[in-house]
Amino acid sequence: MTGKKNKAGELTTSQRQVLAYLRTFFQLNHCLPPNATISGAFGWASPNAASEVMLRLARAGMLELNEIGRYRFTRAGLGGVVIAMNGSTPW
Repeated sequence: MTGKKNKAGELTTSQRQVLAYLRTFFQLNHCLPPNATISGAFGWASPNAASEVMLRLARAGMLELNEIGRYRFTRAGLGGVVIAMNGSTPW
């Protein structure tokens, strides 16, 4: 599911793919997808697989939990994705 780490602190290939998917989903929907949606997009049998990857992304500093216990991007996790207040990209 998550593969092996390349070097200490680096994301696995699977984690990078999920992070890219999350960024794209966020740009289109202004929120992160549910675990079932992530699992379906990657062909995983269970939403628990997505939950594990989200937890690992949080441990890597790409995501964090907000006040109501939902994941959101950290600045590092956004990776340069900018969303204007009206929902469009500023470019």
